[in-house]
Amino acid sequence: MIYLYLFGTCFHFIYVFMIIGNILNINESEGYQVTVIDKTSRMGDTKYWKDSFLHVKSYNGAYHQTKSLVDVCKDFINTEVSGNKGLTKVEKAMIAVRAKKALLENEILTLEQYTEEVFQDTKLIGKFNDYILKNGFENHIQNSGNVTIERKAIKKAKTKVETVKLDENFDISIHGGEYQIERGYDENAGMNYYKLFLKKKGRKKDRFIV
Repeated sequence: MIYLYLFGTCFHFIYVFMIIGNILNINESEGYQVTVIDKTSRMGDTKYWKDSFLHVKSYNGAYHQTKSLVDVCKDFINTEVSGNKGLTKVEKAMIAVRAKKALLENEILTLEQYTEEVFQDTKLIGKFNDYILKNGFENHIQNSGNVTIERKAIKKAKTKVETVKLDENFDISIHGGEYQIERGYDENAGMNYYKLFLKKKGRKKDRFIV
């Protein structure tokens, strides 16, 4: 039996039961699973009742594991990779592309496998490993060391480096094709340019210069 010790006004009683959707009588040894429904806009109240009063945390299933990996990788790319002056804009974009592609093409990944596939550089791999330790991501990994992938959790994996901003007139969204992009400088025009090679069925590659 679960007891909820109430204090304060009747509002507290109503609020607690408003955010608890259901208590599932399974996994007693590891802690009951609780569905939490929150329709209030008061984030401070939500955090207090969920974290400090109820002491509930996200269930470490496939969705939570995938979302945690997506979030920590997205934050790392938006900070460490985005500000890395040793990488070109296209290289930064391709890291974000590989990060999403690795999740979409696998059902189970080890963190080591994912990191090497995405970053492909020993210095970046080392920085990312330090970053995930600092942010406690390893707490979300299964005991086997694997991350079970849930594709529904990948929808918000977009990062700010996937779009290469050229100037006030042009942006390029990168979804792959790293070797179909060339960057150069036109001395006569005194301007930089990107050359894109496009594949079309039944035709030779087209060139498009931006």
